[in-house]
Amino acid sequence: MGSRLRFGPDAEYVHEIDYKVKAEKREFFYQAAQKIIPDLERESIIPDMSGIRPKLQGPHDAVKDFIIKEESVLGLPGLINLLGIESPGLTACIAIAKKVSQMVSEILP
Repeated sequence: MGSRLRFGPDAEYVHEIDYKVKAEKREFFYQAAQKIIPDLERESIIPDMSGIRPKLQGPHDAVKDFIIKEESVLGLPGLINLLGIESPGLTACIAIAKKVSQMVSEILP
């Protein structure tokens, strides 16, 4: 990465899509990174990028697991939706691949 380090991501719920990096994030990331690199200088933290990650639940909702669903009932036969896959989904990637493969084999002749 060109002799640079990258810290993040963090997450927060938003009410509107805005890709600007908030200035106060610098202090948040500095405090966290300083635990790993004690001699880190505050000025060396430079905001880089932001993104929007869709979630299946709101900030006060119960945690929802990921969803794997074939969408024929919505008039989209053959479309297999994989929604909300985060860390547990990465851990389960082999099992998810087997499930999707099974679903595909049931759809295709």
